Amino acid sequence: MDTEDAMPLLTFLPPLGAVLIWSGNMTINQLTVSTIRQIGASQASIFINLMPVFSALIAMAFLGEQIALFHLVGGMLVLAGVIMAQTLTRPLRRLPATPTRLDRGPR
Repeated sequence: MDTEDAMPLLTFLPPLGAVLIWSGNMTINQLTVSTIRQIGASQASIFINLMPVFSALIAMAFLGEQIALFHLVGGMLVLAGVIMAQTLTRPLRRLPATPTRLDRGPR
């Protein structure tokens, strides 16, 4: 295949790539909005912390990036934080109120 035969194909690929990227972004945005509507913004915001963990995993799988010890420690801290945020929903115990000088009234 010489250059003249490939020219129509080369002029067609950039717009097709742009449409595919745009439709992929729109799909992700729609999934994000529907998830936030379903589980609530406070629950969905916790999982944004997982984005760097998944980015590192994707970079390792597809780009051949090397994962260092600090990546693993950071990822484990993020996972621990997300797990704690999801499971520890009971409020902390309050200490009993001690009367202050103002609570006793005038002398």
